[in-house]
Amino acid sequence: MPFPNAFFLFFAMSFSLKINLLLPVTGLGMLLTLPQQLRAQTAPAVTSATVTGTAVDGGAKAEPLPFATVLLRHAEATDTSLVATGQTTLAGTFELAKVPAGAYRLRVLALGYQVLVQPVRVAPGQASVALGSLKLHTSSKQLAEVKVTGEKAVVQQELGKTVINVEKDLSSVGGTAVNVLENVPAVAVDASGTVSLRGSSNLTILIDGKPAGTSNGGPGPRLDQIPASQIAQVEVMTNPSAKYDASGAGVINIITKKNKKEGWNGQAALVVGTRDKYSPSLSLSRHHNKATWNLGYDGSDQMYRTRSSNTQTALLTDGSSLFTTQEGVGTQHNRNHSLNLGLNYDLNKEQTLSLSVQPYWEHQTELDNQVLTQQTVGSPTVTTQYGQEIADVKVKVLESSADYRHTWEAHKGRELTANAGMVNISADIPVS
Repeated sequence: MPFPNAFFLFFAMSFSLKINLLLPVTGLGMLLTLPQQLRAQTAPAVTSATVTGTAVDGGAKAEPLPFATVLLRHAEATDTSLVATGQTTLAGTFELAKVPAGAYRLRVLALGYQVLVQPVRVAPGQASVALGSLKLHTSSKQLAEVKVTGEKAVVQQELGKTVINVEKDLSSVGGTAVNVLENVPAVAVDASGTVSLRGSSNLTILIDGKPAGTSNGGPGPRLDQIPASQIAQVEVMTNPSAKYDASGAGVINIITKKNKKEGWNGQAALVVGTRDKYSPSLSLSRHHNKATWNLGYDGSDQMYRTRSSNTQTALLTDGSSLFTTQEGVGTQHNRNHSLNLGLNYDLNKEQTLSLSVQPYWEHQTELDNQVLTQQTVGSPTVTTQYGQEIADVKVKVLESSADYRHTWEAHKGRELTANAGMVNISADIPVS
């Protein structure tokens, strides 16, 4: 039957045509929906979060705390490693990025505040964690005292004088006042203990601003008998003011340390030299309340021996020669003893009274034997002469003084001093 076949063919063609016409439309729809499906399949899942917060003062004003340190650590007991760190801004805010999911412990540290510790939990898929305001409370702590110590220079230039701080001069440790003065500019000390200032030994030596019987190479207590450990300062005045009764090149004022501790203190020494030379010394001090008692002794016992020989040949007028020899043997024995008794009494903080008595003994003996031999050349006659010189010197000195000193705390540098003293010298110098 031709008609049914023709209808089937037409229907098939019609269906095929519809299919072909629908394909482009369907293809366009697939193209339009494909990017959205691709985007839905490639979007990453949330694996970390950002932790934010604000550090503020725990007081009523809740002011922000800038520059505080923020630490985030794992909260597990077996793992406390550091995860993130940060610092607050001027507004007190902080932000810790890329924090994985888990349990943490947040610590906020600020100077002058107690450490704040707060647990933080980041859930899986959570993009941010806002902690809000974190209040830190102030911490108070009693600090120890702060001591500021200043040190004086060894040499200080003041108005009209040069001050040497002996305590800072390590070269004088264990020495005497002589060693101290040897390190003073423009001051020299010779072997006998005589002090010279700018080349002149005509000067005034004071102890604590007043004459104390200290001699300059003569009788009386010597500077080498004053320990350097008892000296605080040395003042050198080449042009002293009117308050000093100065003569010659200037004034050297030795300022001793003021021992205010209760009780006794002292020093003993013995210097021994070769061939019978001894020099003992003793210094005692007793401080009680306002009074300070001083006792000092210095002695010297020294023996010196001399030997001389001289030969001479003289041509006489008659043409003969005279041969002369002279030989001598001598000894010198020097002994001296000095005692110092003193009392310093503080009437009050501004007034001081000082009394001192200083007896001194010196005994010097000298024996010199000489043998003179003369003989004319060619003559058997020999002439021999014997000579002996004996010297026995005895000196006694008794010196006493009283000193008064008044200062004013309200007027630094103002000072009133008064001094009265007496010296009695007895000397016996026979020569035979």
